[in-house]
Amino acid sequence: MLLPARCERVATSLHRTPSGDTLPTLSSLDKPVEGRETTKDDPLSGRPSTSKKDGNIEKIGKLIREDRRLSIRGVAEITGIDKECVRQILHESFNMRKVCAKVVPKLLTPVQKESRMNICADIINNIDTDPGLLDTVITCDDKIRKCGSGYSKSDGGSEPADRSELPALPSTREKSYGAV
Repeated sequence: MLLPARCERVATSLHRTPSGDTLPTLSSLDKPVEGRETTKDDPLSGRPSTSKKDGNIEKIGKLIREDRRLSIRGVAEITGIDKECVRQILHESFNMRKVCAKVVPKLLTPVQKESRMNICADIINNIDTDPGLLDTVITCDDKIRKCGSGYSKSDGGSEPADRSELPALPSTREKSYGAV
């Protein structure tokens, strides 16, 4: 058991540096903070500010409209914004998703919609002007027969009624030579 006088000597020796200076105790550090009334220099509580500002959103939108092949990392390097903030801006503000490390729109842009409508209208017009157009389209299912097996209607051949008459498909397994 330590006597009170000896406890005081041990405590004072613990609060001194090798050069003899005294170190501040925890209670002495708390005293000035307890009496403070202003909070001007204190850090604010809560989450830190993010890079999701209107200017940054517009900058990222402009980059993506110029080159849709940019990755999130590429946009982050160009703008100097954190990758996660760039991802959130693209996801929330532009409704874009990540596909194979590239960002693509979930919905088509107006330019893409118009292009697809024009292509479909051209196909419909071609079918209307030439009713036999679809007869020239060749479709093929590799599981049933090989393309060019001699049964196309343009050759005048007729398709066999029995599948046993179809040529055999090559085996998908290759022979292994030697020990495995």
